[in-house]
Amino acid sequence: MLVLGDGGAIYTLGAQGNMPFEWPTKYPNKSAILPPSKIANNFIHDAPAGAAQDDHDGIGAGCHCPGALYTDEGSTNWNITNNVVSRVHMWLQGCRAGCPWIGPNWQDYNYYDSASQASSNVEARCPLVSDVEVNSSQWPPTALSVMRNAGPQTQS
Repeated sequence: MLVLGDGGAIYTLGAQGNMPFEWPTKYPNKSAILPPSKIANNFIHDAPAGAAQDDHDGIGAGCHCPGALYTDEGSTNWNITNNVVSRVHMWLQGCRAGCPWIGPNWQDYNYYDSASQASSNVEARCPLVSDVEVNSSQWPPTALSVMRNAGPQTQS
């Protein structure tokens, strides 16, 4: 994110779902149609604040950069879980104030270091559940497993 002022490592845009089903109690949003889509088991790292401090050459509403996990305009019905974020300016660009068309989404069991502790999220629409800020030299075993196993995989 050195040029553009709006984006992230994992970026969503728009709603998910269109068939009725029985909701698990974990997801209280009865207006969604399908179980949430998942963003899971990713290791996002080394994306500090970029050079683009103004959004869209002054046209937008300020820099939204870079979000490691970024749910943008109309993103709804996502479960963002078990991801690791290290050395990124903002670990979560979630349901932002002034954007009621984003969410509900659920962010749970994600790990981020103190360099990535900034976030933008309205928890009433997009709850944070058991997300953990850690000392980057002391990642818990679950986070270390994600870090080891994330990325492109060879097919056998």
